[in-house]
Amino acid sequence: MKRILMLIICLLIVLPIIAQTAQNEDVIATVNNRDITVEDLKAVSSEKMNYETGIHQIYSDRNRNMDEEINSGQAEWLLEEAISNHLILSEAQSANVSENGGYKAELESIKKSLMVKYYYIQELLPKAKPSQEEIEEEYNREGRFEQPERAEVMMRWERTEEEARKWLDKFANMDEKELAEGNLETMRIHEEEITYEDGSNQNNREEGKFQLMNELSKANAGDILGPLQEGNNYVVVYVAAKYPAGKQPLEEVKDRIERDLTRQNLERLVREKQEELRKKATVTIYYENLNNLSE
Repeated sequence: MKRILMLIICLLIVLPIIAQTAQNEDVIATVNNRDITVEDLKAVSSEKMNYETGIHQIYSDRNRNMDEEINSGQAEWLLEEAISNHLILSEAQSANVSENGGYKAELESIKKSLMVKYYYIQELLPKAKPSQEEIEEEYNREGRFEQPERAEVMMRWERTEEEARKWLDKFANMDEKELAEGNLETMRIHEEEITYEDGSNQNNREEGKFQLMNELSKANAGDILGPLQEGNNYVVVYVAAKYPAGKQPLEEVKDRIERDLTRQNLERLVREKQEELRKKATVTIYYENLNNLSE
């Protein structure tokens, strides 16, 4: 009898654990017997999406990756929001908010806006996609996607020149692993001086910064510059790479061009469709009533 009793106790302890372990991995939590899933968290993440039918919003929404992974920093906050949303929703349902006149009116308005939005998405957005020829034509327009000379650098700032000089040896003895793990940043190199309204220029107002740009313009990949004084500090710079001035590669800007052209084409198609439907429609405007609105 004792063995049976112990077996029952063990089962009562173990079975909930087994059940929890066997739970669908998409279920993040359970609130009042209702599952909170990964999709609920994604819904919270995308809650800010509004229901307006603006063309830019339509295109932005269509290009948003709703299946992207939720990072660890978001997960706990999103779960708390999803739980709160569920509890408030349950409370609202218990209070028969669905019968509220304002709720019903706004819901109908949202439905109409969504209908128009998804008409644009279904019927016009596919036609707005630019061809490869259009993308290349936009890319080749004069003055588009030009970049100044650039340098990929690793910089170290110190309060004194003596401390800054220590980085000369550190940079000189840096191996490939240290370089790969280093904090590299890309700097645009502007050789020309900037003249300000008071007649001063970049050289005498930002002497250190202009000196750095001047040195970078002459440097080659692998060079170590400094210490250079900028304000009250000193900087040593390791030049990891140099890139000449010129047009960005098409591969780097193709997605941006496609987005811009799609938005422009969609705006045009919407205007054309509105004009087409207006010409076919019989429209009567009661100006007297219209004018009364402004009185």
